[in-house]
Amino acid sequence: MNQSAVLLPSPVQRIAPGWTEKYAIDLFVKRDDLIHPFVSGNKWRKLAGVIEQMQAGRYDSLLTFGGAFSNHIHATASAGSIFDFRTVGFIRGESDYATNFTLSESQRLGMRLEFVDRATYRQKTDPEFLASLALKHPKSLIIPEGGSGELAYQGLHTLAVELISDVPGPAHWIVPVGSAGTFAGLVAAAPANVTVHGISVLKDGGYLREAIAQALGTGESTPICRYHLHTKFGGAGYAKFDSQLIEFMTQYWIETGIRLEPIYSGKAMSAINQLVQQQAFEPGTKLVFIHTGGMQGLHGLKQRFPKVFNHEAFNI
Repeated sequence: MNQSAVLLPSPVQRIAPGWTEKYAIDLFVKRDDLIHPFVSGNKWRKLAGVIEQMQAGRYDSLLTFGGAFSNHIHATASAGSIFDFRTVGFIRGESDYATNFTLSESQRLGMRLEFVDRATYRQKTDPEFLASLALKHPKSLIIPEGGSGELAYQGLHTLAVELISDVPGPAHWIVPVGSAGTFAGLVAAAPANVTVHGISVLKDGGYLREAIAQALGTGESTPICRYHLHTKFGGAGYAKFDSQLIEFMTQYWIETGIRLEPIYSGKAMSAINQLVQQQAFEPGTKLVFIHTGGMQGLHGLKQRFPKVFNHEAFNI
């Protein structure tokens, strides 16, 4: 793999499923899922500043954290392969997980995996634990689970600049929220005529407001846009989905040709559908959905739930 496979800026696609036309809503999709086959969406955006640091040569490896099916782990391994730097993943759980698609591919791409028990993993943000890791890995750049942090702001600022050019004028940007890093980065960079909406993919994402406030407190600028975190669209919880969501994603692909996955993008687009039908937006409103990628996760879901994800809408 090489850098020539990277598609930047990512394209924007105007789509018109029946439910947007009914309510006279202009819906655009920022196709960050097309940035790269393996490092796409918000994972690419949040790793952009990290990649620059690694290419500067001050570190000999990149160390980060994730679960057994983590898109961030897979994206970090892919970035290391593309840009030729070593990667280490601290994985929550047992080494048996190493045979699943995400982790086996990460190893194939050159990442060294270290499995830790859940008690140890919970220390991933503890300053003393991170200091001990830094002593053991003195030339490693250590980044948080999910890739959020100061270095992520650079790529998210670039995304905001693209969005302003893609869909000029007053608009609503909409993004799924898991750890709040992408959402906070967009809020920090959005202009005053934009409202940024975050769709929590958690069962009860209210606690994310504190994480968002903390992240904005460490950003480079004070937000000047309006923003809103929606916490009623997470369903049964993170990485949980029902037949209604699968049916919506399937129909969405049939109408638009755009594939979604059920953890982030599927829930967020379903939320947009519900908000539009609840007439939460005035006719003529421009909605811009940021497709955050993560499509490699469908491989693992198809392995675990072959009868659920047997439609062409989930073939990648």
